[in-house]
Amino acid sequence: MTATVQGASLRDYTGQIRHLDVERAIRIVDLFSRPLEIAGNQVAYVSSDAVTDTSKGWVSIDQSPAADSSGVEPTPDSIGHYRVHLYLHEVIRLPHEVAQVLAGHKGHLYLDKLSRISNAAALALATHKGGGLSLNSIKKVTPLAARALGQHTGELSLNGIATLGPREAAGLAQHMSDLYFCWSLKNLTAEAAEALAKHRGNLFLDAVQTLSAEVAGHLADHRGQLHLHGLETISDEAAAQFAGRQGSLCLQGLKRISDAQAESLATQRGPLYLSGLTSLTSIVATSLGRHTGSLKVGLHGGISDSQLQSLIGHRGPLALIGLASLTHTQAEILVSQQGFSGLFLDKLSGVSETIAGVLATHCGGGLSLKGISELSAGVAKKLVKHPFIALDGVESLSDRVADVLAAHTGGTLSLKGLKDVSAKAASALRENTDIELPERFAHPPHGAIMLPLSKTIPNRDEEPLDPQAAHARIVKIISEIARLGEEALGRQ
Repeated sequence: MTATVQGASLRDYTGQIRHLDVERAIRIVDLFSRPLEIAGNQVAYVSSDAVTDTSKGWVSIDQSPAADSSGVEPTPDSIGHYRVHLYLHEVIRLPHEVAQVLAGHKGHLYLDKLSRISNAAALALATHKGGGLSLNSIKKVTPLAARALGQHTGELSLNGIATLGPREAAGLAQHMSDLYFCWSLKNLTAEAAEALAKHRGNLFLDAVQTLSAEVAGHLADHRGQLHLHGLETISDEAAAQFAGRQGSLCLQGLKRISDAQAESLATQRGPLYLSGLTSLTSIVATSLGRHTGSLKVGLHGGISDSQLQSLIGHRGPLALIGLASLTHTQAEILVSQQGFSGLFLDKLSGVSETIAGVLATHCGGGLSLKGISELSAGVAKKLVKHPFIALDGVESLSDRVADVLAAHTGGTLSLKGLKDVSAKAASALRENTDIELPERFAHPPHGAIMLPLSKTIPNRDEEPLDPQAAHARIVKIISEIARLGEEALGRQ
């Protein structure tokens, strides 16, 4: 079912809800617990469902959907369900009783209008499972609330937090998944940094604008992904603290780095992302070429052949961000990449047949050319010779080009961005099991492939089978919940 048939996304309607009591919270959670189709050990969402097409999520299997030996039939609660995103991003108050109900939603939960949260509500939301929790307007939390939220098992977004004391940081550091402070936390004390370093998920500190050597030293102890995209400059002393660090380091806001900084950062043991760089010196290129692990380097100001030769010696996946065109010499340098690491040239918008022929000889693992949106038959004939190639920027193919690509052998060909091909072309591509296609082309057009004798497990709230009628009914229920909420706010 398309969004055109459904009309506006349900997010537009749930966004009208500003107040919830327990009864209406139960109603909305039940409404967003979606039906499933099961067959044997396979589970899929119902393709005609009125919610799942506009509220993204995924099917979760908590246990085998097959009936157990006692003959008890599976239910959405026993096998999980399609975990749709529930946007309640205009709710302005959250009593702990309502928080307890909303914690039962198995999917990402957005409560981005809340400016404060009580300890009791935080304790309730800590039990939420099956998706992320977004609380992006909260400016500060108590140490108890921080400890509670630190127990949440999904990603946690606290992008509105402006100050973070050591006790609050220690509580949130117990969190084990993605932790976001991307908007307001511009300054981080050494004590808070020391506490956050114990966090074992991915840590996003993208609002931090300055980094002292002391704070950098503490953050260097963090072992997950460390994102500091807000830094536009870094001192040699701060960069030196990351020398030898284990884990992923994202410094995508840096426009340039000194030779000394490059030497320090290149010893980082793990992915290093410097995709914002606008210029490189020869010494910087040489140092980065010694890095081991995934490397993203910005080449927005261009690169010389000698600098490119230094970078291609890098050991690990290499992404050259901003490289919009290639000379024949540069192409020959790139295909000299050793190992089975992978090369990402996703800003190239097109290549000639000659350059395509050179790139096809690349033997360093996968080759990603996602910036290419159109393919001629001549270029396709060259690129199809590469065993592991991604052309995910291509949205349409002629039947002739599809036939060329369908002959790909020896590895995988990714066309996941494909949107427009004829039935004949889709069939030709689908016959080659090494070609990765979007779901709509990978499988027959009548929904997900299911085993025989499939059956539907309904959600807790039965709806008419007609998609338009179901959507209209859901919208009516949500609108009534919003109206009653406004009346309740008017009485307060």
